This record gives sequence, structure tokens and C-alpha cells, in this order.
Amino acid sequence: MSLRLVDSLEDRLERARAVAPRFEALGEERRIELLLRATETLRELAASQQEALAGSSGLRVSNVRWGVETTLESVTADALASIVHHARLAGPARTTMRPRGVHAVILAGNVFTASLRALYVPLCLGNPVIAKA
Repeated sequence: MSLRLVDSLEDRLERARAVAPRFEALGEERRIELLLRATETLRELAASQQEALAGSSGLRVSNVRWGVETTLESVTADALASIVHHARLAGPARTTMRPRGVHAVILAGNVFTASLRALYVPLCLGNPVIAKA
């Protein structure tokens, strides 16, 4: 048993790879449903933490509110389904779209909404994501 308080990158990659088959098996509709629920959780959390987000980003509360709303309002079932649809069209005909593996995303410190697409696109397509602040 490890006494480390923080997991190493290797530990995180191992866990992400371990859940990848189950995540893929959820299917696109279930992944979209989960992402929509996560979006609502983010919206609620951001609303309750506007002052903290403003303080950590250097933005005014009104700009935080605007950034959150304009970013999260674009996350709809149709938009996420469109990502999957266009990914399928981009592949060779008569092939099955498969996840490509674990994706890593480094989160921007002062632009808290910038990474949403980088997180959601691979998740929508069935790829686990590791994010680092």
C-alpha cells in the first residue's frame, strides 16, 4: 500500500486505461446524458462560487457569470450528438468508430471555461480524460 498523498501520472493513466472499456461500453447516448448532467452540476457550482472564481481569475463577477452561461449554454444534447455524428462522417465508410485512448488536458488557470471543449469532445467520443490544473 502506498503512503503517497498524490497519485502519480502513471497511477492516473493506469486507472483511466482500466475504465476505458467500461466507458466506451456506455454508448454515446449514455455518455451524452452524463455530460449534460455534469454541465448542470458545473452551472450550479459556478453560480455558488462566483466570488471565488472572480478572485482566482481576476475577472469581475459579471464576467464570470457571462463566461459560465455563454459556455455552458452551448452544451446541448443536439450539440454533443452532432460531435459524434461528424466524427463518424470523418472516418472511412463502413467502419466502426472506436475511442483512441486516454486524452490529457492541461486546464488554463485564468480562463476557466477555455478547456470545456477539450474535455467534452473526447469524453463524448468515449475517450477517458485526465485533466491537470
